[in-house]
Amino acid sequence: MEWKLTIENGQLKLHTQISSIEELIMFNQASLRYLSPFNGLVKITPFQFQKKSMSTLVYASCRLFLRAITPQVYVLPSPGSMPFALSEMRPFMDKLIHSYLKISNPKLPFLFAPAFLEHYNGLSDPFSCPITLAICAHTLCMSRDVLHIYSAAERRRIAEFFYVKSKDILDDIFDDPSRKLETIFTISFLNHFLTFVLLQPQESRRWITISYLLCKELEPMYLELPEPSVESILLQRHSLYATRMLKLTDLIMDGAPDLPWPKIMFSEKIPGEDEETCMYIDMYNHLLEISNNPCIHHVIAFTENPVTAISLAMIFESDSIIRRWWNNLPPHFRLCDVFCGKEAEAALKQNTSFAKCLVFAYAHYNMLQINACLINPKLLSDEQVQGNTGILEKLSERAVSTGIQSCHLLLSAILQMVTGPEQDLSPLTFEFLSCAFNTLTAIACCPNAKVPKSLQRKSFEGARAIHARMPSDNQIPPSLSPLKAFIQTREQEYLSVYRRYPMPGLALVVDMFSMSYTDLESHLHVEKEFSLAPMDSNSIIKAVSCTDYIK
Repeated sequence: MEWKLTIENGQLKLHTQISSIEELIMFNQASLRYLSPFNGLVKITPFQFQKKSMSTLVYASCRLFLRAITPQVYVLPSPGSMPFALSEMRPFMDKLIHSYLKISNPKLPFLFAPAFLEHYNGLSDPFSCPITLAICAHTLCMSRDVLHIYSAAERRRIAEFFYVKSKDILDDIFDDPSRKLETIFTISFLNHFLTFVLLQPQESRRWITISYLLCKELEPMYLELPEPSVESILLQRHSLYATRMLKLTDLIMDGAPDLPWPKIMFSEKIPGEDEETCMYIDMYNHLLEISNNPCIHHVIAFTENPVTAISLAMIFESDSIIRRWWNNLPPHFRLCDVFCGKEAEAALKQNTSFAKCLVFAYAHYNMLQINACLINPKLLSDEQVQGNTGILEKLSERAVSTGIQSCHLLLSAILQMVTGPEQDLSPLTFEFLSCAFNTLTAIACCPNAKVPKSLQRKSFEGARAIHARMPSDNQIPPSLSPLKAFIQTREQEYLSVYRRYPMPGLALVVDMFSMSYTDLESHLHVEKEFSLAPMDSNSIIKAVSCTDYIK
């Protein structure tokens, strides 16, 4: 195809009419390739986009919520309140440690399993090891392996027994120069408990800041080693985790992260790690390629805070980057050759690999975030709108079509990950589902766009699957949710509702998803069969009963 171009008043102007999105992409790619010597000459129209959904309002409200939370004083449960005697603790801890090393550690390898297992088996008193105690607290509240054994209140009571003992030791060792690595590891495990069980974001932020500073203090010493050691590789993993968690906390609490995005592009493997752990490390290395790509990072940052302009060139380039990345994935991570269309859907139905499913979901998650810019594009000035209305409509139509297809595939992948056997919920699952809900809400608000009934059903099944994985006695009925009232009044007293539940952090997360789905329902005008049923009153009674040991 040929284009007629002229230079007028120092700007390059296109005189050939562009009649389709494909031609626009072709011109964009050709201009980048052939006109690159004229840096700054080619001006590609920047634009903003409209984004309104309850998910955004819920996020803003929760930020205010979390900033208002004050630390709680906890009393260590007495031995008599435990479901078994202290003499039976060691066998119980054995089960928790082995469950963690078998199910959780391969997917997020914070420990070198052989070395830690040897250390644990050699402990004469497991209550002297803060890492062991922190793992027990974490596993009790986060692992699917124990969900069916105890109620949420019982798990909270037992987990808090381990948490308090671990934190008592942590308070004594965090400034000990000889126990810095031990401190970092302990904080990584306790962070989940502080955030998702106790709902203590300020305390979590304090400890994750300590972990981050200790990592930065130790990194120069370990970087000087001629060969990577077990300690240096584990430090790298915990440093990446601490940096990302601190950025996330800053984003939630303050609205903007203060730290630069971590530049770790590759995670080393430790000789002797099992095959499954090595496979997941390779997988995360591939995901890091996308998350750390400057172009994609810029586009996604814009979608999360659309206060500036962005160009079509950057959006199209991000789309191309994801497609090239997918094509270059090794076969054991690539679900199918083309990650869109009927081939992808058929491959997903036959898939049995959690890793392939997660990589596939991550690809569509990024595609949705990029296409969000184009669902409701808005040019910056009336002058730009003239002659570009048709192109904007075509951009929106293409984004809606791509969004519907990616949402369908992403929700299918989420369902497979959530309902798979012996799989704990990945933290990414919540991001994936939130992204799908936001996209569907944006599409529903788009003129002349309609979300298919099959996709309405998928979104309903995704929300129900998340609810089913959470303890039934830890879910707030929609009629008692304080989020909508808080959005309207900003009264902090509504926070007390979450404190009535065994795991207030998880209760808040589930409530956020319920609110997001309820808002999606209102935009989609879904049928009654796709509505989330309220919890029965027995669950509420069980939830309230757990607060008898909180002061």
